[in-house]
Amino acid sequence: MVTILHFADLHLDTDFRSVAGAARGANSARRSLHRCLERIIAIAQERGVDALAVGGDLYEHDHREQETWRFIAEQFSHIPDIPVFIAPGNHDPAKPDSLYNSGLLPDNVRAFRSQSLEAMPLSDDVIVWGAGWPDYTWDGSPLGGSFRVPEDGRAHLLLLHGTLVEGGFSGDERDYCPFNEADVRGAGFTAALLGHIHRARVHNGASRCFYPGSTQALTFNETGEHWALLFEVDPGRLTCEKIVVSDLPLAVLDVTVDEVLGEHELLERARAALAEREVSRGMAKLRLVGTRRLDAAFSAEDLAADLSDGDLLVAVADESLPGYDFEALAHGPTTRACFVRRLLAERDRAPQEEKALYQDALVLGLRAFEGAKLQPLWEPPLEEEDKER
Repeated sequence: MVTILHFADLHLDTDFRSVAGAARGANSARRSLHRCLERIIAIAQERGVDALAVGGDLYEHDHREQETWRFIAEQFSHIPDIPVFIAPGNHDPAKPDSLYNSGLLPDNVRAFRSQSLEAMPLSDDVIVWGAGWPDYTWDGSPLGGSFRVPEDGRAHLLLLHGTLVEGGFSGDERDYCPFNEADVRGAGFTAALLGHIHRARVHNGASRCFYPGSTQALTFNETGEHWALLFEVDPGRLTCEKIVVSDLPLAVLDVTVDEVLGEHELLERARAALAEREVSRGMAKLRLVGTRRLDAAFSAEDLAADLSDGDLLVAVADESLPGYDFEALAHGPTTRACFVRRLLAERDRAPQEEKALYQDALVLGLRAFEGAKLQPLWEPPLEEEDKER
């Protein structure tokens, strides 16, 4: 049996300032990525793993810094007896001027530089196969066609940075290097250790496809799970343990704007919401909800800047609804006025428990008259079979 610690999409040198829209907190977020790699190396040492597998996008080649390259080389040098397998991705492709061709990495690091699958033995019973991105774009895939691993009774693992296009995993990420479950299963792989999708996914099908997700949230929309995965592998068995390595959590909070008049009041309400959830560091996405007063004056951008500091990155999404003077809008010969009058009359006749529904319909209808992009004010609960899609 061998043990493999797998992670992907660390994205060292990510420019969090552009993500956050504010410089404050960006340096802390960047430092936390370095701590993730340090923690991964520590886990590899503590668990005595047989190999470390990196599913690509270890760093940002566009924002590369020699200091970061030296940091990566130093961390991998702490585990000289543990082989490190890397499948370069679209953010850290195996270009001639990449880290993987720099000569800086220690001898235990083995990067896949070819677009065709290569085999690197890990033990007598386990073979690691991988391929690497040659540049920032790659529309091909090393899977499919007639490729098959040898039927030799050994465990064959695929390490790849790409998009599983079946099973509901493809989403925000572009379908670069696409493949499907049938490709993995048909090639005879025991499991696929993957990178590129930033929300952790563990596929339960016969293909055994595993995305650990990015080691931590890199944008305020990456609200899913983020892990490193520890595998125990032998030719007839594979187990997977999920390990959280980031110390920079992402919290999502709702802050109501009902009856808020100005910036100061909203700021105090947001601070109270953060304190209630005990959010003082990391990343926080605040959603402004409720209905704004007609005379309210506040800015989501100013709120985010006021709340962000050296330890906390804050983004604010204004999902609140504008306040309307329904009685005033009901006067006149226009179609909009007729719509408001009709729904006000229906609202007044409706049972008390249904009045809020008509109120929501009025708001959505007026937003439609304004040409706004509409979103439902509520969503039905997911059916059990849809929850993992």
